[in-house]
Amino acid sequence: MFGDGTVSLPLGYSLTKGGVLSQETAFTVPRNSLYYGGTLSYSHGQAWYIDGSIAQGHSSGSEAIPTGFLGDINSTFSIDDTWYQVYLKYTFPQLRGKRFSAYLRGGATYISATLNDSATSGAYSQKDDTQEIRGNIGFGLAYSLYSTRRLRFDLQAEGEGFYGERFQQSTESEPGSGFTAPQDNINNSVYGGIGRATLGVEYRLGSSGLLKIFGEVGAEVDYTLVQYPSGGGSHNEDLWGPYIKLGLRYAF
Repeated sequence: MFGDGTVSLPLGYSLTKGGVLSQETAFTVPRNSLYYGGTLSYSHGQAWYIDGSIAQGHSSGSEAIPTGFLGDINSTFSIDDTWYQVYLKYTFPQLRGKRFSAYLRGGATYISATLNDSATSGAYSQKDDTQEIRGNIGFGLAYSLYSTRRLRFDLQAEGEGFYGERFQQSTESEPGSGFTAPQDNINNSVYGGIGRATLGVEYRLGSSGLLKIFGEVGAEVDYTLVQYPSGGGSHNEDLWGPYIKLGLRYAF
């Protein structure tokens, strides 16, 4: 997935703990992102499925940060995050082979991320290590546009809601003076949703048709609301962009 959107950054939490400031805050900045990964799915009887996936992301951006204590400073940041997800999915057997199909799924997500933020002037820098745990519940719908014995085209829509907790370990410094503030722990509540719309294609290989190749292309939209403590407020984290998926299916 190639994405554009926004991300929230904490400011002053570590410096406040170090006695430099008396107030913490957070702000939202634009970002560009790239995510890639893979999913392994297993089903017995093609009704209940277990899905496990991993995804790696990289986001970056630049912005003039209204620090207050240092004035507005030009800053660049990067975020590297890894997502681990496990789902239990139920498809409706009575819809198998029909033009319309659907599924429900629920699961858990663990996210590990590292943020590096620095002023181009060298007056300020920040490093955050983040762990996030979410619970997820979602659904999927598909409608068959065209189908033969070997080839199938579908329109697909997927939606998911989530709630979780984010734990950040933030360390801020002023490289120009050589001062590094002590690490501060920031606990956030996060909730939101993910939506995806795609065109899917599936092709059966061989005389038996048990092996299939498939692909999906479309768009994804992610929305997250992050609640910061100590006056940091609530901030939207958005991501949207084109999405592509390729894979294989085999029926034993």
